[in-house]
Amino acid sequence: MPKLGYKVRAHLMNAMVPGLGEAQKMSSSEPSSKINLDTPEEVAKKLRKAVCVPKQVEGNGIIAFIEHVIFHVESLKTGGKPRFTAETREGEVLVYEDIFQLKEDYESDTLTPQILKPALIKALNDLLGPTRKDFDANEDSKRVADLAYPAEVKPEE
Repeated sequence: MPKLGYKVRAHLMNAMVPGLGEAQKMSSSEPSSKINLDTPEEVAKKLRKAVCVPKQVEGNGIIAFIEHVIFHVESLKTGGKPRFTAETREGEVLVYEDIFQLKEDYESDTLTPQILKPALIKALNDLLGPTRKDFDANEDSKRVADLAYPAEVKPEE
């Protein structure tokens, strides 16, 4: 960029996470494909409806979200020792300290969408809770969000 006359800049990059719906990636034009500072109920609804093909890791938005968001944040919080827990219908607690074991269990059907989705709902709502609280208490933040993401106006029929 300096050769073009621009200042040297730092660029923050993150992995492309597949969308939660049929889309190939999360998209601001498809609200159900992404998570914002949604209410706990909205997060649960979106994740319950998310496409999560059993035994398929590649292109799975739920697994990618756990890998690139939950494991990453947990790793930062714990000094590199992330944990993700999920509970089976029988009450067995599955503990994952690395994404590779989680993916292996998903591919072998030890870990299913019915186990994975509720665990992600809890982990994500626990993560978003403090940020939601701060956001809701700050009128400037709400005003900026409303300007950045105006409510969709449906055309009259």
